[in-house]
Amino acid sequence: MLLSVHAAEKIARYGIEDSEYVLELILRIDDELIDVNENSTIKLIEIEKRLFVVVINKVRDCVVTLYPSDKITVENRIKSGRWKWL
Repeated sequence: MLLSVHAAEKIARYGIEDSEYVLELILRIDDELIDVNENSTIKLIEIEKRLFVVVINKVRDCVVTLYPSDKITVENRIKSGRWKWL
């Protein structure tokens, strides 16, 4: 799996020094969601006790972006139907 330039910039912006570690975490996670609005795959990872949403383009096998979030926001997106477990 590759990182987009945007995703690499986000990793650096959030002070995460090891992008390979981020990719390892992403690949270890089997649970995925689909964002029905964007038709993208979502994985949830935790780095230093902080929850991150990872947006993946499965066709290109590429991490598009990642951003910090919280459990309430994730739960709300699932409850609203925007995100669905695969």
